[in-house]
This record gives sequence, C-alpha cells and structure tokens, in this order.
Amino acid sequence: MNAIAREFRSGLVAATLCFLTALASAQTAEPVAPAQAPAPAPAPAPAPAPSTEPTAVSAAAPPPTSADACRPLTDQAMSADFKAATAQSQRKGADELSALFLDAINLWQRAGEACTGRAKERALRNLEDSRKSRGALSELLDSGAQCASSHKDADALHELAKQASTERRWLDASLLYRKAENMWELAAESCTGNQQQQALKRREEAETDGHNTEFCAPLFDRARSLSQKLRAANGAPNEEKTRASMLAETAWRDATVQCRGAALDASRNNTQTIARERGTAWVATRESGGTVSSPLALPATAPTSAPRIASVGMAGVKSGAAMALPTLAAAVGTGVAGAGASSGAAAVASSALSSIKAAGIPALATAGKIGTVLPAEFVAGSARFSGSFVTANSSSGGDGTSYSGRGKVVWDNGDSFEGSLVNGQRQGEGQFVWASGQSYAGMWEQDQPRGQGQMQFTNGNRYQGRVEDGLPEGQGVMKYASGDEFTGQLKRGSPSGRGVYVWAAGQRFEGEWLQGVAQGSGTLKFANGDIFEGPVQGSVPHGAGRLVYASGDVYTGSFKNGRPDGEGRFAWKMGDVYSGQWREGLKDGAGVMTWANGDRWEGRFSKDEQAEGQLIRKAG
Repeated sequence: MNAIAREFRSGLVAATLCFLTALASAQTAEPVAPAQAPAPAPAPAPAPAPSTEPTAVSAAAPPPTSADACRPLTDQAMSADFKAATAQSQRKGADELSALFLDAINLWQRAGEACTGRAKERALRNLEDSRKSRGALSELLDSGAQCASSHKDADALHELAKQASTERRWLDASLLYRKAENMWELAAESCTGNQQQQALKRREEAETDGHNTEFCAPLFDRARSLSQKLRAANGAPNEEKTRASMLAETAWRDATVQCRGAALDASRNNTQTIARERGTAWVATRESGGTVSSPLALPATAPTSAPRIASVGMAGVKSGAAMALPTLAAAVGTGVAGAGASSGAAAVASSALSSIKAAGIPALATAGKIGTVLPAEFVAGSARFSGSFVTANSSSGGDGTSYSGRGKVVWDNGDSFEGSLVNGQRQGEGQFVWASGQSYAGMWEQDQPRGQGQMQFTNGNRYQGRVEDGLPEGQGVMKYASGDEFTGQLKRGSPSGRGVYVWAAGQRFEGEWLQGVAQGSGTLKFANGDIFEGPVQGSVPHGAGRLVYASGDVYTGSFKNGRPDGEGRFAWKMGDVYSGQWREGLKDGAGVMTWANGDRWEGRFSKDEQAEGQLIRKAG
C-alpha cells in the first residue's frame, strides 16, 4: 500500500508541474502583431502562483493602430463634407454652414494625422478645401448680418433667373436678372473687402446675363437652329446649301450686334466658321426678305479636249449667280449709337445731342460778383457740381451769372460731364457720360462735341477720330461690336469718302463709300482669296472690272449688279478661254470658246448653253 501511495503522489506532482508549466507559457506568450506594423514584444510577466481558480488563456486585444483609424475617419469626414455641401445648396444660414464646415475640418485634420500615403494626401487636400469654404463664410459673418442677408437674397434671385433661362422663359429670366443685379449692388454697398468685390463681380454677371436673355437669346437660338439646318443640308444641291449658309451667317451676324460676353464670342466664332467653310462673300439673307444677291460661283474648268459635234451642252461656265459685298446695314445702320437699323446713326446721335443740350449748365439762382470762388461741392438746379469753379458771365448774354473752372457735373437723370467750363459752356477737353452707358471723351467747342475724340456706344461699337456736333465726321476708325472695322472718311456716322472696311469673316473692301454703301472704284478681297478690282455701285461690282479667283482663273469685262453682263473674257488657269457676250452671269449671245489644245467653238450661246455655231478644230 505504501508503495502504491508513493507512486500515486509522484504522478500527481509530475502532472501538477506539467500543468503549471503550460499555464505559465500561455500567460507569457507574445501577442501576435499586425503584419504591416509589428509591435515590440512586451516584457515577460512573472509566472503566476499556482491557483485553483480558472485562469484566462489569452491576453486582451491591443488598441487599434493609426492605420486602422484612417478609413473610419475618412468616411466620417466625407459624410461631414456632404452635410455641409447639402446645407449650402439649400441656402442655409451662414452660422449653420460655418459649424458644419468646422466639423468637416476637425475630421479631415484627424484623418490626415492617422492616414499615410495617398490617403493622407487626399485628407490634407480636402482639409484645405474645407478651410477655404469656412474662411469665406467667416468673412461673410464678420461683414455683419446685413451683408450676409444681402448675399443670400441676391444669390437666391440669381439662381431663380438661371432656372428661368434654362427653361427658355426669356422675359421672366431678364426681369429676374435685373432684380438680382439690384440685389448684388445692395450687397456691395453693405459689404467690404472680398465680399464686396464678389458682389460687384456677380452684379456684372447678372447685368450681362439679363441683357443677353432679353436681347441676345432669341437671336442666338434662331442662329443655332439655322446652323443645324445647314449641317443637315450637306447632301443638298449647291444653290440650296449656299442659301442655307447665307441664312445661318446672317443670323449669327445679327446675334453679334445684341450679344455680350461669352455669347458674343460664340456668335463671332460661328460667323467666321460658316464664312470660312463656304469660301464666298457673305450677302445678307433672311427668310422673310429673301436674298439681297448671291455670290459669284467659281466657274468649272472647261474640258481640255474638244467636245463632240453632237454635244450641245457646255461643261464650262455654269454660273448665274451675282457677286456682292456684305450688306452694311447690320454694321453701319446700328453702328454709331446703338440704334436699330431703321433709325440709323444720325437719328441716334441726334437724340444724344438733344440729351447734351437738355443737360445744359444751369445758371446761378442769384447773380453774384464775377470771380467769386465757389465751394468745392454745391448744387444748382438739377445739377450737382464738384471741383474748382468761380462765378462768370453767362455765355447767353444778359445779366445772368454762370461758372468757369474745371470739375464734374452730375445731373439728376444720371448724365455726367467732367472737364472744363468757360462761362457756363463746355469748352476744351472733357468727357460726357450718358445714363445709358454711352460716352464721349474729347474736345468741346461752344458746348458741343467737336474735334478729336472717342465715342463708346451702348451696343458695343467704338469710334476714335474726328467729331462734329456729336457725330463721327471726317477721318476716323469705327470698330463694330460684330468684329467689323472701318478706317477712313465718315459723314454723320456712316462711311462716306475713301476708306477700308474689314469684315470679321476676313473680307476687305478698299475704295469709295457713300452713306454707308460701297460706291465707286475700289478693290474687294474675299475671304476665300478671290480679288475684284473695278467700280462698285450699291455695294456690288458694276461696270468694267477684273475678278481674279484664288484658283488662278480670271474674268475681265463688264459687270452689272454683281454679275458678268455685257462683253467679257473668262480665262481658266488650264488655258481654256471664253470671249463673248454675257447676261446675268451666263454666257448669252455671240461668243467663242477656245480650248487649250487649240480647238474652238464659235457661235451663239443661250443661257450658258451652245445654241447655234460650229466646232473648229486646230489645223494639223
């Protein structure tokens, strides 16, 4: 029994020792670290004393590393950014928006600290964007409640105007843009710093957009529709395609007169593209009034070998179209002061002169001593004066007293003048700005614009040169809003005399003008390289002239209303020649067609076809 007891006790001790050894190993084992960031092994813990209580086999999980926190923080920051952007689109208050952006900033900052590599770059970039957004809001809040409220109201009106414009409700859009323009102006008055500059910039945008929706948009839409029809006419006959091209270019030119900003640039580009693709002179063409005249088509080259005697058709000249200068009504009629084509420049300038006369320099209410120095700022009648003025004799005579000096005069209707006054009259150098935006800066004589000056018109046209009684008169340069430009003699605002007119599409005419119409001898260079030299009447070649095509073909002879008419000679570059009678651009009457190989056909032509005659082959 004793031996059995001893053996049992020995086995129990051995089992206990094995259990304690295993337990100590389990409690001192190193925790498994993440593969991407191995952590140092903790110091070994002392072996625990034997205990009859159950013991945990594994240690507690380690806290999450910064790499583990990157993705959750990024998700939270993105969510905060989305909340701020949503609130901004819903026009929430500046205080609420500022708080939302602050939450996003804090989260992006924590994400930037936790993330590495590409994720860190993304977090820092978004952090900077959120800071900029909150900085703008902070500046708005610092400007005061009135500034923030004005910005919010103006922005809401601007968005309503954009929506109406998108829906093509042009009248509603123009009215809303004008209201937005007024609200942005009020915001600029209430704010300072960047917020004021932003309001002024938005006011300019609203002004341009309001003008375009009222005056430009209908014309722009029409031009775009005609351009689509032109693209669809690719497979149509040449005559139909040419007419479609003329209609589209005319519509875009009409749009350039009324459009501003990006819409004006687009209209000009489309005008030039269509002209370049067509390659012939533009002639004003509208669906209601038809074509003024069509361009002279490039004649086909005659066959190099003699046709069979049985053939009566001509494969040669097949051109019955007219050649004309682009109509100047769209440029000149509206050019001088922004009126419609029907009123003309003189009528508008006359109205402007009436405005100048109406804005006369008022006399003093009570006569004073001549030479008395007046206050730096004072009011007389409907005018407000600022500058250096003294009392002077009235230029109208009598006992009235007026002013002499230099400064600025602003009338109640918004007109203003800045310059010199002599005895109550504008004299010398000065600038008059109409409330409409039109302006004249230059020399004055006896209260009238007279001498060298510059004029800016409400439709975008600009003039620099000689002015007589408020009208461009004499040598000058007129730059039209359409991109056209005239340099030369003007009379009452229209080209009259010798001058050079360059169209935006690339055409150019140098010669004589009469009341805005090319009239007399001159040289016309087309955008496609064709050149006409000779007399022009009513803006079309008329009389004996010479037309050299870019291809090298040449017509020399008589023109009538832009077409070869009468006696003329057409020589093809390849050596073929037709000499004889023409009628309305077609070979008609007695003539001789001679081919480069020496064969010729003599006889009578009728509407470009051989009628009666004979083929004579070259001898030998």
